[in-house]
Amino acid sequence: MALSEESFLPDAEDCAETWRALRWPDGAECVECGSGDVAVQDWDYLSSLRRYQCRECGRWFNDRSGTFIESSKVRLPVWIYVLREMDKDRSINSIAKDLPHTYKTVHRIATTMREAIYRRREEWREVLTGEVAADDVHLTLGQQGRTLGSEEASEEVDEGSDEGDRSTEAGSTSSSEQCSSRKPRERGLSKRGRGSWSGDQPPAVLWVERNGPGRRLELQPDVTQRTLLSSAVRHVEPGSEVDTDDFSGYRLLGEVYDHRSVDHEETYVTDEGTHCNTAEGEWSIFKPWWHGFRGVAKRHAYRYLSEYSFRRSHRSDSRQKRLRRMIALLRLNYGPSNQARTSFGVH
Repeated sequence: MALSEESFLPDAEDCAETWRALRWPDGAECVECGSGDVAVQDWDYLSSLRRYQCRECGRWFNDRSGTFIESSKVRLPVWIYVLREMDKDRSINSIAKDLPHTYKTVHRIATTMREAIYRRREEWREVLTGEVAADDVHLTLGQQGRTLGSEEASEEVDEGSDEGDRSTEAGSTSSSEQCSSRKPRERGLSKRGRGSWSGDQPPAVLWVERNGPGRRLELQPDVTQRTLLSSAVRHVEPGSEVDTDDFSGYRLLGEVYDHRSVDHEETYVTDEGTHCNTAEGEWSIFKPWWHGFRGVAKRHAYRYLSEYSFRRSHRSDSRQKRLRRMIALLRLNYGPSNQARTSFGVH
């Protein structure tokens, strides 16, 4: 018998049992009043899932009610398969080819998972302690498809080479008209110097627990002293030893932490053992992973950085254990996103 697209998916009953065990370890509870006095009204209404009725308030609900996947029409085995393959760093396009679903559907599943990791971050991340290293880089994050107006398009041509002069001499249409008509895709806001959120090059700040698994990576609007101190307070236990380079933005860390710095123009490790090589080495892992996405809009970048922090902080787990952690984060929806994607200081 020929294999179908679903031949390699996880067993539906096993998926349903795992989902219920993670969501309701002590038995099903009403999503309305929280009562445990519920009756199973349908044992297999949708791929081994169950429907219930609360004897207290009369509310009907099912295994997916009140969760991130409540309104999804995709079956639970497909969700779990996509999450498992995401953990293997497979692309969304590659995963979609395995399934009887479109790229758009699989991308929506991946986005929901990343949003769940972000919104429920307080459940999986712990405060970093002991020796912590920090570093920052600037990521190029544009609007991904924003088209320039006629004035902006003219400026783009004027700042370029002498293409405009050559086209005018040839008797063709003006360069600004050509640029406006082709509606270029531009990142377009970048400026010289240290990047910022408004300039399409926001800084990503990394905090690494040197003798532990913790990794915290988040976007910031800038790298001022107040911004970096606020980021440290969210992720690092006060009084911990924090090593950085000699960038002036880290100077306020000494008010809360045992802050040590190293001047890279002189050395990479001081005689006292101060260095931030652990954090800098983490970038060598992050950058290949990040470049695999071939461009991320800055309004969505927070999800990807949260996913990276989650996976790196649980890198010592088996794939099965990490998958169960991911499934567990989907079990409860805290409601609409809290706009923290662009409102910094609450990552």
